[in-house]
Amino acid sequence: MNNIRQKLESLSFEAMYPMRHAVLNNAVKKARGNRRKIVDIIENTIKNRLEQGGLNCDVAGREKNLYSIYKKMLNKKSPWPTFLMSMRSEFFAMTSIPVTAF
Repeated sequence: MNNIRQKLESLSFEAMYPMRHAVLNNAVKKARGNRRKIVDIIENTIKNRLEQGGLNCDVAGREKNLYSIYKKMLNKKSPWPTFLMSMRSEFFAMTSIPVTAF
């Protein structure tokens, strides 16, 4: 359901504000650069550290869609350079928590 909502938001944003969508899309593409490689390294480091501590988990990330970035910019009244740091969200899914962790 969430994927459908996000897709509809994205399509609606592009249809209602085509110029804003295009400008934001270009800015995100330029800011992305080598960020994916850096994020992969960070995700792997976090996962390895958690596993060393006896916590088995999945670490996953996703890029925020353009509409959610735009909405955040409007709500926070943030300028262009500030929003570029909020292009990703990270999630941690624990598969097991050892009793000794408490």
